[in-house]
Formats: sequence, structure tokens, C-alpha cells
Amino acid sequence: MERQLDGGLSEKTAVATKPKPTPLGVGCYHLNIPFAVFGLLFSVLALIVSSKTEGAVAGCVLCGVAIFLGAIRLVLGFGIF
Repeated sequence: MERQLDGGLSEKTAVATKPKPTPLGVGCYHLNIPFAVFGLLFSVLALIVSSKTEGAVAGCVLCGVAIFLGAIRLVLGFGIF
């Protein structure tokens, strides 16, 4: 006989069901590198067009760091399900 757990689930159902990962990931597991690439493109565009380059340089550096760290994480396997 199955035992009822909190929330009305049986013991068999609670063990058998696993949460499925969402297609886009949680916490931007799959989107950080594409957003960093777009950010880098916009930062380079701002660097070319604008006369004030401090923010554009900071954007280029930070997006480059995000791409680099995201690629390392993908190689290590922490973002792939």
C-alpha cells in the first residue's frame, strides 16, 4: 500500500518524478554567451561612434570576460544538461 506524503503525492510518485530543465535554462545557463556577444557588438559600436569611450571600453572588457568565463564553464560542463 502506498503512503501519502505532504501535498497529496504518493511515495511512488514523489520518487519517480524529476523536475525537467526548461529549454532556456534557469539563471541564464544557455543565454549568457549570446547576450555577452551582443553586448560586445554594441560596446564596439559605441566605442567607434561615441566621443566618450570610458563606458564603451568597460562594456567591451566586461563582455569579453563574460564570454571567456562562459566558454570555460561550458568546457567544464557546468551549463550543459
